[in-house]
Amino acid sequence: MTQPEGASPGSTVDATVFAVVFLGASLLVCVLGLVGIVPDAPFDSDPPSLAPLLVGVVAFLVIAFVVDPMLTPKQEPDREQVRRWLSRAVLYRLAAMETPALAGLVTAIVTDSRSPLVLGALGVLVLAVLWWPGGGDRSAFLNTMRRRAAPRFGAAAIDDALTDGRLRLVRTRVR
Repeated sequence: MTQPEGASPGSTVDATVFAVVFLGASLLVCVLGLVGIVPDAPFDSDPPSLAPLLVGVVAFLVIAFVVDPMLTPKQEPDREQVRRWLSRAVLYRLAAMETPALAGLVTAIVTDSRSPLVLGALGVLVLAVLWWPGGGDRSAFLNTMRRRAAPRFGAAAIDDALTDGRLRLVRTRVR
């Protein structure tokens, strides 16, 4: 694959690969909880079982209304700044994507129920669908970033920052 300009070999990773790792880890937490932590607990449909979905909604709202506006460049950025912006946005989303699974695990342990683990996995999958960083015109994440960029510096900056039509994560700290 082509390395972004100025990047040393091995300093970037495909965002989709990184997202698969995060998604797998999130779902693994739920499966391990079902099999190993609360294996004999019943499936209850009580209000605390909905905690993982509520945490997922809060994570979505925090990303949409707090994190994204803070991360979006105020002036027209160059190509490298757009890459860093997209990389940060993906990393924050992936961290937030895991919160329903962790909330499900904690709730399952506290309430001795398996339902929060299943609902936590559902919350993770819903956030993954909304925030999947895959390339192409059908990527919900890239389309969201294009809409956010359009009024400030143009949606074309997003497409210019992609490598071979794919989003590659770069180091987000400037040395």
